[in-house]
Amino acid sequence: MTFPTEEQHATAVMAALTAANAVPLSLSEITRRIADPARYGALPKFYTEVTVTRRFNGDGARSGGGSGVRLVRITTRAVAETEANAREMRRRTSDGLEGSSLSVVGFDSTPVEFETEDPIAPDDGWFSGLTTWTYAV
Repeated sequence: MTFPTEEQHATAVMAALTAANAVPLSLSEITRRIADPARYGALPKFYTEVTVTRRFNGDGARSGGGSGVRLVRITTRAVAETEANAREMRRRTSDGLEGSSLSVVGFDSTPVEFETEDPIAPDDGWFSGLTTWTYAV
């Protein structure tokens, strides 16, 4: 069975967050904007940093020998110039992800589940807080 790639998962996650007005940005987009704001535009005053990776699947093996599912971890970092806006970005992210089933190139995920989060706190002149989510396909 061919599972979706990390990029395909990221595309589905970014689409869900865009629909929720969570202003999702990948790490590469953030890096480009910081390195060359004249060319790529400055960072917005609030946004959601997004990463998507595979997750350990110790219980995913089926009786036939191979794994029938893949587990995925999403990290979202609500980032804003003010604490209130960082909290709002976190709320929008939760609205866009929690309990949602993502469609990833023909695979439907299990509902996205909240895993853990850090509090919104000062972060190098900004405010941010990390939230971790998981799902399976």
